[in-house]
Amino acid sequence: MVPFNFKKQDLLSKLNSLLPGADKYDAAVLKEHRKAEEEYLRKFRAAVRAASKWTYEEAKQKFFRVGVEEKNRWGGFDYASAPGCPVSRKDKILSAIRQIEIAPQERFTITHNGKYSYIYAILTIDVPRSKAMC
Repeated sequence: MVPFNFKKQDLLSKLNSLLPGADKYDAAVLKEHRKAEEEYLRKFRAAVRAASKWTYEEAKQKFFRVGVEEKNRWGGFDYASAPGCPVSRKDKILSAIRQIEIAPQERFTITHNGKYSYIYAILTIDVPRSKAMC
């Protein structure tokens, strides 16, 4: 992985240039997340309706646990997790800008595994690393 070398002002301007698209991206991701939540809730309600018809022995076999079952990679069934909250790209970018602004150095080497690896992720790939949006 190729490291990026930036002067402080160049890095700040690069990060600031990413902000306008971040709002649109966050809105689209949140919209998709809301759809996934609704789908999970629909499946969960169906599971609760089915669980209300269990006999005591069936409930005991399932450890009195109600949840949405999904096939796992081995062909069995596991309980699915509710959709996790998406991470705001704008918050990540603003956090990176604040960190660079307070840093004393004037030149930055950004690598995938160094001190500023979170900025490398912002510049290249999107890895969730900050507060969730919901």
